[in-house]
Amino acid sequence: LEHSKIVDYANSEDRSDFLDIWLMANCYFAISSSAGLDAVSEVFRRPIVFVNHLPVGQLKTGSTQHIELFKKLRKKETKDLMGITQQISTGAIYFESSQRYEAQGIEIENNNEDEIMEVILEMETRLKGEWVSKLDDEILHEKFYSILETWDKYHVYHGIHRSRVSTKFLRDNRHLLCLILQQIDVT
Repeated sequence: LEHSKIVDYANSEDRSDFLDIWLMANCYFAISSSAGLDAVSEVFRRPIVFVNHLPVGQLKTGSTQHIELFKKLRKKETKDLMGITQQISTGAIYFESSQRYEAQGIEIENNNEDEIMEVILEMETRLKGEWVSKLDDEILHEKFYSILETWDKYHVYHGIHRSRVSTKFLRDNRHLLCLILQQIDVT
């Protein structure tokens, strides 16, 4: 892609270990799949959008500058999406290897480009101070964390939740939280 404001850093001859660190420490915000280098952005308190994040139990709760977008899990037999409660009850909330998902008959679904674009735009809007929070979105957000906190290991790995979950993800997947939330109109 040829554009004056886009740099193909991965294929650039200027790429270096030093520049890797410098970019992550000085970026407006980072987009990561929680693969390790984002720790530099965390140390330098840069906002981060985590996409394709899995497992849910490893979300980054410590910063108000983080937004999470999780992969979805489906039961192979039925193709039904697994809610947070199901992930907790099966242990999938903290599976750290693809073999564990496979052994439980769980398929992993990556985020699509629209989901990723929406969470990036949400971060941009929040950072510009233009985000307008809706009551229904806050209810979804709090419901997500209230369900997650029922996991017996939640307080082993997490303290107070400060991070956000993608608003669009919660709107589109409210049925993963619980059926009563389907009655909330978040349009």
